[in-house]
Amino acid sequence: GSQGYANVSHGCIGLSTDNAYWLFQNSRVGDVVDVRNTGRPQDLGNGITEWNVSWKNWLDNSKTGPVTTDPIEQPSA
Repeated sequence: GSQGYANVSHGCIGLSTDNAYWLFQNSRVGDVVDVRNTGRPQDLGNGITEWNVSWKNWLDNSKTGPVTTDPIEQPSA
């Protein structure tokens, strides 16, 4: 078939039924999926591709503002 050789996907990861079953059984939410050699970069900003930018880039373009990892000062008693 064309799968793996031609662009026959609608943007999802095209897998055979057997490979999709294996992936579902062996992965967890949050696992990284690294897609390579697609011929073009993904379009950013469509709601799904936000994970494709660095954390710094995401923060710089978000409304969260700066993030700190310093301890918060506790008010005196």
